[in-house]
Amino acid sequence: MLIGTRHALALALQTVKPAALDAMQCVCIVVFFRIIVRRTWLVLVLSSLAILPIAMSGTFAGEQLALELAISLSGIALVFAVLLRFGFLALVVMFYTFLSMSYFPLTSDMSRPYAGASVMLLLGIAALAACAFYASRGGEHLFGRAILD
Repeated sequence: MLIGTRHALALALQTVKPAALDAMQCVCIVVFFRIIVRRTWLVLVLSSLAILPIAMSGTFAGEQLALELAISLSGIALVFAVLLRFGFLALVVMFYTFLSMSYFPLTSDMSRPYAGASVMLLLGIAALAACAFYASRGGEHLFGRAILD
């Protein structure tokens, strides 16, 4: 990815597949437990217990178990909040943003050779957020009528 722009762009496009796959796995787990139990709070508890070993597998070092458990549970809560409140597409975008920020090196020092990749990632995320904001307005004025009056 640090070789050049085309490699960074290829990695950015290849990140869409694991983001969509992770989101689909979360939705499948939630739907599976929803079919079995039918209570939303119980579905979230059982889904959290099912996803917890997967969430902790990447960061588990065993030194600070309580801290790692709290971080993993807060991440799972964020995933469920986005899924239940905003839906599947928002969950895919959340996973894409998270994976992109972990794949690309971020720096604020513009003299570094990978500063271009950092700028490209941040501009891409900002453009995605601006496009989503514009689409969410549904043809209305961008900042409402109160500002224009």
